[in-house]
Amino acid sequence: MLNRAFNNALKNNSKLHLMGLVSDGGVHSHNTHLYYLIRYAKEKGVKDIFVHCLMDGRDVPPTSGAGYVKDLQNEMDEIGAGRIATVMGRYYAMDRDNRWERTKLAYDALTKAEGNFYGSPVEGIEKSYLEGIKDEFIKPIISDRNGMIEENDSIIFFNFRPDRARQLTRALTDDDFNGFERQKIPTEFICLTQYDITLKNVSVAYEPQSLDNTLGEYISRLGFKQLRLAETEKYAHVTFFFNGGVEKSVEGEDRILIPSPKVATYDLKPEMSAYIVKDTLLEQLKRNYYDVIVVNFANADMVGHT
Repeated sequence: MLNRAFNNALKNNSKLHLMGLVSDGGVHSHNTHLYYLIRYAKEKGVKDIFVHCLMDGRDVPPTSGAGYVKDLQNEMDEIGAGRIATVMGRYYAMDRDNRWERTKLAYDALTKAEGNFYGSPVEGIEKSYLEGIKDEFIKPIISDRNGMIEENDSIIFFNFRPDRARQLTRALTDDDFNGFERQKIPTEFICLTQYDITLKNVSVAYEPQSLDNTLGEYISRLGFKQLRLAETEKYAHVTFFFNGGVEKSVEGEDRILIPSPKVATYDLKPEMSAYIVKDTLLEQLKRNYYDVIVVNFANADMVGHT
């Protein structure tokens, strides 16, 4: 499936965009996958290879991004291919809480080259550090204006974890997208893994493995009633992930989603929606209706990442 991206770029004499989290955290992506893609694209004869670096700072130290970008530049020099087009924090490019204003900043950088221009991306990152801005929150940096996404280009989103890749993918591919006003650009879009079965206009490089007899399925077959309860930031963890990468609920499974608070960072409201989750949980326990309740309190993890 990766060859579709390479062949499209060759056929249309267009650009190949490699987009994803540039770190070795191994939670959402791994930089060695990016290096392989650059090398493979060059072997296939693709000329214009642009990298869009999403900065981590959560699953790795908060100011390690400059080092990862230097490593990437060294790797590209060794391969003899690839240019860095944009750099931006995952806070914008990998939002999963429907904060479309964040996704829009990333989208505009990718498609319109809107952002702070630095010929050296590392210089832009280090300038952000001097301003007290760490990797996760770096606003879009443009380092090559020729690297914006245009019609008939190819895109490979090399994140392998789905939840934080969905919003940006929808913005770039969905015909019926309404998160913000934008003009859809027809591209050959490849997701490394399946981010969401409902996504259209995308291809999947590595289809999901089917997991049988997950706990949710087993509980359902026993005829038990089950509830999944979480706030927005961890909703996928008690549904999609808990069901083995399946979005659809099983028979007898109900779900309650509590909105996460709308704050810039969760240290500003460290309880998040824990009290509402707790109250909802107690209400459901008093009903004595469910045999199993799966609940996630998001704040300890999310605040710990700030």
